[in-house]
Amino acid sequence: MLTFDDWWRLPADWVEAPNFRRGGWSAVSRLTLTGPGGEPETLYVKRQVAQFRRTPATGMRPRPTYFHEFRALSLSPALPVVDWVCYAERDDQAILVTRAPRGFVPLSALARRWPAPHLSCALVSVGATLALLHRRRLQHGACYPDHILVDPDTLRVRLLDLERWRRRLTVTAAARSDLDQLLRRAPFLDHAGRDSLLRTARLYAPGLSLPAPRLPQGIPDYV
Repeated sequence: MLTFDDWWRLPADWVEAPNFRRGGWSAVSRLTLTGPGGEPETLYVKRQVAQFRRTPATGMRPRPTYFHEFRALSLSPALPVVDWVCYAERDDQAILVTRAPRGFVPLSALARRWPAPHLSCALVSVGATLALLHRRRLQHGACYPDHILVDPDTLRVRLLDLERWRRRLTVTAAARSDLDQLLRRAPFLDHAGRDSLLRTARLYAPGLSLPAPRLPQGIPDYV
């Protein structure tokens, strides 16, 4: 059994540069292990210092943002999210470890590989998957293309990075916020792709409407 210090002192093989803000930082590193059958298994080790969020669910007490993500990953086995391995916190430090689903790739990477007709099929699956959250009035809160993983063979979808999730008053409010966020950061989507996503979403949120798509301005997947 690994201790907090064991996880914290792992090599800093950062997936991307650490994010420094509000007097603290957060970062994600990749750890590859050998699974029970000898196959490689990838874990993502998320470490942070002094990154807090207040919500009514915690009595407005500041808790690490990774704690809120851990809550989201633990809500229900029916939700299409990545699997968590462990969560721990100490003072102003927090660690969340998740398991990378084998064979899945980010939606943004899939869009670079597939022609538009094939991508439209994947977007129907993405829309149906997001609807599983929205039907429970859950908003992802960081619904970016890199936070949506798709299995190219089965079109199954898994969601990650739910630090900003929240419960909304209505299904439509949750769907509108997430889909507007996703479409603004997905310049690779043509009108057919956008329609595939929205038609699926409207099956569960009939009153859903979004503003006209904006011209791409090189918005990064992480802001």
